Amino acid sequence: MVAGDLAYCAAILGKVSMAGGWCTWCGWSPKEWSPTDHDKGQLWTLEAMAEVRASIALGVTVDTSANRQGCVDEPLRTCVPINSYIIPILHTEIGIGNRLLKSFLDWVDLRIENVPDDKIEARYGVYEVRSEVRLHNEIWDDWVNLKGGQLADLREERAMINYTKTLRDDDNKFVHSAAERKDMMEASKARTAAVKPLEKEKKEIVAQLETYKKVLAARTKALSKLTSWRLTHQERSGEALGNLGDRSSSLPWR
Repeated sequence: MVAGDLAYCAAILGKVSMAGGWCTWCGWSPKEWSPTDHDKGQLWTLEAMAEVRASIALGVTVDTSANRQGCVDEPLRTCVPINSYIIPILHTEIGIGNRLLKSFLDWVDLRIENVPDDKIEARYGVYEVRSEVRLHNEIWDDWVNLKGGQLADLREERAMINYTKTLRDDDNKFVHSAAERKDMMEASKARTAAVKPLEKEKKEIVAQLETYKKVLAARTKALSKLTSWRLTHQERSGEALGNLGDRSSSLPWR
């Protein structure tokens, strides 16, 4: 059994960034599952999701959002069926509380602090990408725990095989026969074939994480500039009003 919020479950099943879109447990789109009285959809299985990805990869099915149904990547776990993924009630309650809190903070921004729209949008942009960074950090940690050791072992085995294959004795002759070296070469190739997809997965996950980190840094910087500009503008406005008050106090009719 796997327990986590929607974003985590979607990411583990290869539906990265689809938590707010296609259903994690069936193939329905937001338009279909959003109504409170909607019918039940056809439940996903890992095999059915694999068929969708394979059909698109082979060109049998056109690669569109409707055809993918959220199946954008390989699952990180294939040992747990989809019907064993659950969402803790606490996460649902937290989600409701977050909405209430956001509504209140939006009201404060609008009615009390008079925060301009561009700053509100910048704040939301930072929050949004920060959530993505947190999610992709979890994906990276999960990959390291599940497959990092496997990749390290394969690399170590390949290095040992390649080293053993080249061993020579004191007469500079190969320690192992030609047949044995051939077997070692095949074993090394097999390790390389197993290493390549793992390295590709690792590279893609790290690249996505680094991309979101860069976006977060850029958006945070832009938000800081907006905040600094507003503070400076307020200070200058205050100084201007103070100067105006000083001048008016020196007028003859005062």
